[in-house]
Amino acid sequence: MKFVSGNEYSELVTELVSISEHVDIAVAFLGAGAESLFQHTASGRLICNLESGATNPSVVKYLLTNSDIEIRSLASLHAKVILSRASVLCGSANISANGLGLENAEVARWYEAGIFSTEPSTVDATKSWFSEIWGKAHNIEDEDILAAEHRWKQRRFSRPTGTRSRPHTGLFAHILDRPDFALDRPLYIAAYTEFSSDEANEAFEVFKKDKGFSQTTNLDFYEGWTDLPNDAYLIDIYCGPRGGVSSKGLYWTGPEKIVKEFKSKDDEIEEIRIVFKHKIYDQMPVKRTELNNFVKSISPTIKSIMTKNDTERNESSICIPLSDIMNSKTE
Repeated sequence: MKFVSGNEYSELVTELVSISEHVDIAVAFLGAGAESLFQHTASGRLICNLESGATNPSVVKYLLTNSDIEIRSLASLHAKVILSRASVLCGSANISANGLGLENAEVARWYEAGIFSTEPSTVDATKSWFSEIWGKAHNIEDEDILAAEHRWKQRRFSRPTGTRSRPHTGLFAHILDRPDFALDRPLYIAAYTEFSSDEANEAFEVFKKDKGFSQTTNLDFYEGWTDLPNDAYLIDIYCGPRGGVSSKGLYWTGPEKIVKEFKSKDDEIEEIRIVFKHKIYDQMPVKRTELNNFVKSISPTIKSIMTKNDTERNESSICIPLSDIMNSKTE
């Protein structure tokens, strides 16, 4: 029996999963990239906790159709056990995720450890235990995947931000420090090259007056963007004609779409989408200096996307997940 941690632990996981002739795994939570470990696995059984919302359903879906691994789910599973024919590894680590809704680089700061054993009595006891919970686990159906996708999305939205070590960090400094923070969160870049029309501005003033909002309200609007996602946070980006890039701040689209119709100068019926300015996201403040640095950092990527969008689609605006922008920056 041997204590393992760090790289030795990771190497043992890889060896047992990908090289063993047969492997039985009871690991509650699976994250992105877990499927790659099973590319060379001859046969095996896998039990996960799909009901928890902490297992990535895309990984399960892939393994169900592209591997020789039998997969079941058990809602009460929290163990992390990997069992080959002659050895067993029990420890703290899931496969590419840790049950906090974290994935990939997000888990790099966690210390994992476990116990590895080749003692026959320990291996046999683990085999008996695995057979027992395999019998309690259920097969995974299409409806289980659909339900898991919803739970996974909600859990990813609310995963820890990782700001405890830097309690005074604002949102945009945190994003630059941790580009993976944007992944699966409802954060978007709303970039445009044209200001709103006089008719749209007038419609907005009418809307505020009709609803009883004061002139100092945090309301704002986007013209013609009625397809913006609900309950999303938009990082406003204006791309000027001389190459300048600026931002008015962070805006929330609200739980449901709020629009105001108006007539354009061409006498066409158009709409404005009402949004709400936010000064805080997930307990992190929106700081102007940090926002300016963030905009400066992503401006080459934004300008490239906007140029391509204008050339290929003849469109002057785009709404794109922030994670796509951050991925482009790191490639």
